[in-house]
This record gives sequence, structure tokens and C-alpha cells, in this order.
Amino acid sequence: HLRNSSETLRTGEYIPQKSASPHIFCFERHLGAERLLVIANFSDGIERYTIRHTHSSPQVIFSTNAHRGIHLLDHTLELMPFEG
Repeated sequence: HLRNSSETLRTGEYIPQKSASPHIFCFERHLGAERLLVIANFSDGIERYTIRHTHSSPQVIFSTNAHRGIHLLDHTLELMPFEG
């Protein structure tokens, strides 16, 4: 539903992102002023990802973790095992 309702996710420019962890797959979709970051943890352990180059307070708009809040502290996201 999210992908179908978001022009940015469907047609925005795909920009791969680097991660310090080999278990994190991350990319950005950019269209106009909107930037969406997709982050997935492909490990059975907790992983952290620090969001760089942001001019605003990032918020989570969707997560596979039902207990995830929308606000991040210090632009760092702690991903549970296999969370996206």
C-alpha cells in the first residue's frame, strides 16, 4: 500500500547508501523535495544505522516492527533482527 501510494517510492531517483554493516541494505528514493530512506536488517541480530546528510528530523513512516516509534534519537536507528 505504501509503495502504491507514494510517487517517490515508485518513480523517484534510486540512490544506494553505504552501511558500516554488511547486514544492512539501504537506499534512498528522491523526487522533488521528498526523500525517503529504506533500511533493512538482514541479520538475526540487532544492527544500528546512522542517518547522514539530513536537514530535518527523520521520522519512521513504516516498519516491520510493530513496536517501533516514529521519532529517532540522534539520527540513529536501531533495527531489530530482520526488521525493515
